[in-house]
Amino acid sequence: MDDRETPPNLRIGPGAQPPADPIRSGDAFDPDALLDEARERIREREDPKRELKRTARRLVVALVLIVILAVVSFGVLPALGMTLPTWVPILTFAAIGAGALLNASPET
Repeated sequence: MDDRETPPNLRIGPGAQPPADPIRSGDAFDPDALLDEARERIREREDPKRELKRTARRLVVALVLIVILAVVSFGVLPALGMTLPTWVPILTFAAIGAGALLNASPET
């Protein structure tokens, strides 16, 4: 190894990403590309917070839909003389809740 050469930077461990191949990427020393890469890494670190907010929003919307459906099914319809079997709104509540929770689960 020559004194002018720098030793390779080895990254070992879980979550370590291999360094970009300068021959394939073509922009190894481009400052704009390095800045974009750094910004992307920051966004990836903040993703769990963003995903948590999305999950909470989905659950709140599902709860609001269930409450509205319950008021209509058990309050408004009987007042108008129409009735639904009890299992219809309950299955609808389950479908809305399952949809909100399954949609909120991370993709693997």
